[in-house]
Amino acid sequence: GTESDPFDPRLQSEAIGDNAMLASTYGIKNLKRIVDNLDKWTATPNEDYSNLATMYDQVTGQFKRYIGHVSKYIGGSMTTPKTAEQTGPIYEVVAKNDQKEAMKFLEEQVFTTPDWLLKQDVFEKTGKTPVKVVEDIQNAALNRVLSPMVLQNMYQMESVSKDGYSVIEFLSDMNKAIINGKSDIYGRNLQRNYVEGLIKLANTKSDKSDVTAFVRGNLRTVASSLKSKGNTSDLATKYHYEDLVQRIEQALDPK
Repeated sequence: GTESDPFDPRLQSEAIGDNAMLASTYGIKNLKRIVDNLDKWTATPNEDYSNLATMYDQVTGQFKRYIGHVSKYIGGSMTTPKTAEQTGPIYEVVAKNDQKEAMKFLEEQVFTTPDWLLKQDVFEKTGKTPVKVVEDIQNAALNRVLSPMVLQNMYQMESVSKDGYSVIEFLSDMNKAIINGKSDIYGRNLQRNYVEGLIKLANTKSDKSDVTAFVRGNLRTVASSLKSKGNTSDLATKYHYEDLVQRIEQALDPK
């Protein structure tokens, strides 16, 4: 976006190169500037705030697109079309460093509450609710990286790449980013949706690989971690942890 055309938060990756993390980080900086000026830029005399609501939706929609670009690195592979005469691999696993960098991006930009989006005046004038806005954005990332296809790709790649990003390491990184995060209303929502995503994966009947075992083992790790953190004086957090532990135990050992 420019001053003359503030509502054009298009992906600027062409100028930056192929690194989606870098491109998306620049893009988010642009979105932050837009959000800070939304009220001023959309104010129209004698009109309601529908323009403000539309532009805010465009910002959150673009943010989700950036998340999509980055999420593709996790469990991803690259294709380089070649003829029989050309050397080098056609299918390559995304390098572990790039996958880890994508994970770091998600932790910092998505799984840490994006406070820059939470503008009180926008919510007061449009009727949008901050909890739902944040949850929709975080679920866009969770649904992508916790899909059976992504974990299967990761699992299959472990056998062809000595330095692959393993399913177990990925789940451990997700735990650090989400379960060890804040337990305010946004953090509790994220933790609940993460646990529900894992439970769904653990109950995938069609999986004939180790992935289900890894996911179920990770759920036990999460339950154990929550139990150890459950001795807190904050009742909202205490009840939340107890609820998650109960959901996990029920899923792993349904009576």
